[in-house]
Amino acid sequence: MDEEQKQTFQTRLAKIDAHTQDMAAKTPKRKKDGILRRLSYPGAFVGAFFLGALTVFVSRYAQYHLVGIPGAAGQGNQDIISLVFAGMIILTMSAILKAKAKEVATASTVGVLIGVFTYHNLVWEFPDFFAAVYGQDWVDALMKLTEPSSLFIFGTTLSLG
Repeated sequence: MDEEQKQTFQTRLAKIDAHTQDMAAKTPKRKKDGILRRLSYPGAFVGAFFLGALTVFVSRYAQYHLVGIPGAAGQGNQDIISLVFAGMIILTMSAILKAKAKEVATASTVGVLIGVFTYHNLVWEFPDFFAAVYGQDWVDALMKLTEPSSLFIFGTTLSLG
């Protein structure tokens, strides 16, 4: 190797080294995970679950004011409508919050399912609150159809205790 080739080789090495250092400076430094950052992941599941349950409240509220009180025959339809309506709310909220994790969507779905099939238990537990929100006629109609501490799935009551 003559001197000119050595110089060209050293110049190329210097360019590669400068480019490597340039890229290292541009890459963002990873932040150390704090306690709040680490708790945000499981907190997202809890939040998603309660978001799912809250959508059932909103869907039942909208249904009551749009359609009125469903009879015993329409109760199964109300569950299906609640599931569809709550699902649309979850998809909208996921798009707004950019929550694309499958686990978070699953937690929301579980919240919706538990909310839809056990919502009447909250009415049995807090009838005054629901009478103020929905009206006493709605609370009375729901209490005639259901039992406390049970699952109410598409018009069928399954006692839990």
